[in-house]
Amino acid sequence: MSRLVAFVLAAALVIISSSNVYATALLSEELQLHVPWVLIQDQVLSVDLSYTPCENDACLTVAGAAERATRPPDGAAAQVNLTDLTLHIPIISFQGNLYSADLKYHQLGDIPRFVVTGIEPVPSPAGRGDVIAVMPLSAKTKEEITAAYFLTGFTASYGVSMNKITYVTVDPFGNLTQASGLMAVPLNLNAAAPLVSYQHGTLVEKSESISLPAAQQNGYDSDIVTIMAATGYVVVAPDYLGFGDSQGLHPYMHAKSLATAVVDIVRSARAYCGQEGIGLNGQLFLGGYSEGGYATMAAHREMETNYPDEFIVTASAPAAGSYDLSGSMLNLFLSDSPYQEPFFLPYFLITYNEIYGLVDSYSGLFAAPYDVSVPPLFNGSNSEQVINSVLPSVPKDMLSPELLQGLEGQGPGIVKTALRENDVYRWTPRAPMRLYHCTGDQLVPYENSATAYAYFAQHGAPDVELIPLAYGTHEKCSLPTYFLIKDWFDSLAHW
Repeated sequence: MSRLVAFVLAAALVIISSSNVYATALLSEELQLHVPWVLIQDQVLSVDLSYTPCENDACLTVAGAAERATRPPDGAAAQVNLTDLTLHIPIISFQGNLYSADLKYHQLGDIPRFVVTGIEPVPSPAGRGDVIAVMPLSAKTKEEITAAYFLTGFTASYGVSMNKITYVTVDPFGNLTQASGLMAVPLNLNAAAPLVSYQHGTLVEKSESISLPAAQQNGYDSDIVTIMAATGYVVVAPDYLGFGDSQGLHPYMHAKSLATAVVDIVRSARAYCGQEGIGLNGQLFLGGYSEGGYATMAAHREMETNYPDEFIVTASAPAAGSYDLSGSMLNLFLSDSPYQEPFFLPYFLITYNEIYGLVDSYSGLFAAPYDVSVPPLFNGSNSEQVINSVLPSVPKDMLSPELLQGLEGQGPGIVKTALRENDVYRWTPRAPMRLYHCTGDQLVPYENSATAYAYFAQHGAPDVELIPLAYGTHEKCSLPTYFLIKDWFDSLAHW
């Protein structure tokens, strides 16, 4: 790095933001700040800043910078300002929340530093949870539902109306966007109903979106939603960003955007029920399996941490989720053993690169030929089988040497920081929670739930239970787990 660049970095950085922001700076728990895009004259850099206590202030020093080969996307660039020597960062992700920060250049002896002069939560934009449209999909009588599920022994108490609901939410950067989901309403309700938000598992094909009419014919998830609604719950099931009416890549295992998709579909369901005179009794249940379990825990955290006056969670049931991405899941991906679903690993790496601006080229994440062949496969039109067919059975064999060294602790660790940023268990739930997980889960190890439970217990969570199950693999465990979740919710519901 030239002396000019070093001097300019020491002088000041100002993040230039447009109406929308498209990259997130990342602040680790060790208070290391990674700013992905810095524009200095004709140079583009990524910059790392380190926390240093100074006098009575909090300071940051420039710990390093690397030249980038590509131009930043609109709204993502940081630019040096030599006039007022300030640094305004409009969006920083830290422990699952978004902040803005203001820094002021301060020379202390021979060390150039930035004094933190202000840090504020990024305000939530108005309009989140507004209903854009509700489209009826189908309706079944309670007799039809009972007949359809007679092998399970289920008897419907209500007929069910299935609807697609489109609503306003935010993208991973806090910009307003639209999303959609499925909403199931019991017909001819004779009492106010509890509300359930059901979070589905991993999808890669947009055609599998839970709100699409085709999913109502062959969708396992829609069966679960139907049974819950036929019991007497109003049920919503978000498509998640990237599916349904939402464009672009699904932000896989990105805690914040999964959480806000759930928060805002619950808001939209409440608004719709109020408009239509559908009674809700105030109870709110959250449940899901696999990615849905992860999304459930993320949403529960979001509601209790950021909206405690708006949402009182009655109970949540995260099941078989990758809550410990930086530990249990990373250890699995770095092992020498074959893995049944290797597409999981590139799915979240590509997501994190879009959100955090990690690398210029996918060769920084993936070894050849996977750097070229794999990213285009996540366009929403390919099945997991198609993607898996071009991947090595041992996931770490697809990683670039640089990334592998970083993940193993021998080099730059920004990807590992992103994984830890998206762990979802480092908080203390107040509402009752049951962690369901099969001990024989080969895709999402049981250790994810054990680690989360141990943290909750150590930090005094008042009502969290770990429910180990013996139904076998990740796939075989899902259906019996859903019925256990339903039985628990039924025991708590007010009818």
